[in-house]
Amino acid sequence: MMKNKVMEIKRTQIQDFIYESNNGKDFFFVATKEEAIQMLKDAQ
Repeated sequence: MMKNKVMEIKRTQIQDFIYESNNGKDFFFVATKEEAIQMLKDAQ
Protein backbone atom coordinates (compact mmCIF):
# COMPACT_ATOMS: atom_id res chain seq x y z
CA MET A 1 0.00 0.00 0.00
CA MET A 2 2.81 2.41 0.88
CA LYS A 3 4.53 1.75 -2.47
CA ASN A 4 1.36 2.74 -4.34
CA LYS A 5 1.19 5.97 -2.34
CA VAL A 6 4.79 6.82 -3.25
CA MET A 7 4.15 6.07 -6.92
CA GLU A 8 1.07 8.29 -6.84
CA ILE A 9 3.03 11.16 -5.31
CA LYS A 10 5.81 10.84 -7.90
CA ARG A 11 3.28 10.71 -10.74
CA THR A 12 1.61 13.86 -9.41
CA GLN A 13 4.97 15.63 -9.16
CA ILE A 14 5.83 14.71 -12.74
CA GLN A 15 2.42 15.87 -13.97
CA ASP A 16 2.87 19.17 -12.12
CA PHE A 17 6.35 19.61 -13.62
CA ILE A 18 5.06 19.00 -17.15
CA TYR A 19 2.10 21.35 -16.60
CA GLU A 20 4.32 24.16 -15.32
CA SER A 21 6.86 23.61 -18.10
CA ASN A 22 4.18 23.79 -20.77
CA ASN A 23 3.05 27.17 -19.42
CA GLY A 24 6.45 28.70 -20.11
CA LYS A 25 8.19 29.59 -23.35
CA ASP A 26 11.45 27.67 -23.03
CA PHE A 27 10.39 24.06 -22.43
CA PHE A 28 7.35 22.04 -23.43
CA PHE A 29 6.27 18.43 -23.54
CA VAL A 30 4.20 16.95 -26.35
CA ALA A 31 2.85 13.51 -27.15
CA THR A 32 4.25 13.11 -30.66
CA LYS A 33 7.20 14.17 -32.79
CA GLU A 34 4.80 15.79 -35.25
CA GLU A 35 3.30 17.94 -32.50
CA ALA A 36 6.79 19.04 -31.45
CA ILE A 37 7.69 19.99 -35.02
CA GLN A 38 4.48 22.00 -35.37
CA MET A 39 5.10 23.85 -32.10
CA LEU A 40 8.63 24.72 -33.22
CA LYS A 41 7.33 25.99 -36.56
CA ASP A 42 4.67 28.10 -34.82
CA ALA A 43 7.26 29.61 -32.46
CA GLN A 44 9.24 31.22 -35.29
